[in-house]
Amino acid sequence: MSTPTTQKQWVIKSADKGIDGLVYESGPVPACGEAEVLVKLQGASLNYRDLVIPRGTYPFPLAFPVVAASDGAGVVVSVGSKVTKWKKGDRVTTLFNQAHQYGPMTVQASKSGLGGTLDGTLRQFGVFREDGLVKTAANLSDVESATLVCAGLTSWNALFGLRPLLPGQTVLVQGSGGVSIFALQVRRALRDGGCDVCVLMCVSG
Repeated sequence: MSTPTTQKQWVIKSADKGIDGLVYESGPVPACGEAEVLVKLQGASLNYRDLVIPRGTYPFPLAFPVVAASDGAGVVVSVGSKVTKWKKGDRVTTLFNQAHQYGPMTVQASKSGLGGTLDGTLRQFGVFREDGLVKTAANLSDVESATLVCAGLTSWNALFGLRPLLPGQTVLVQGSGGVSIFALQVRRALRDGGCDVCVLMCVSG
């Protein structure tokens, strides 16, 4: 089956109309460059940033119009001539900042955010850098894998990033959003693995 030339997508036109400013429209399926991968997106997740970007309160670089959302997963449709990491049929998940591989965030990497400066995942097909994707775990659906990109990694970095938690320590997470829920799930996984870290949730209401 051939790849279509057009697709449906949600586009943020500007940062002054809020969430009502998102436009559902047809757009071209992007061409795949020599070091890029074309992915048929089959799962996406939403984060708080996807609410504040169209409100104009996101503190990092933006470029409009832009296809919304940073987190997605799907299957590789085609690869560029210089791509060696992926092949057609591979299941992959997007990276939040396409130019950030490891270490501290740089100014340049901050300008490569999907759904902010680069077209995001609320569309049927997307082109991503070869190193802007990771392999989707076999035990996760595309929708499940898409939830890990922003909220899951934010939670992990908060718990084990600059000042990693140690056995016997306690952390309080506030609210019941994605980051908080992931923190509880990580805590349970650690407990099942024999690590004694306590995570408490505080929900206001």
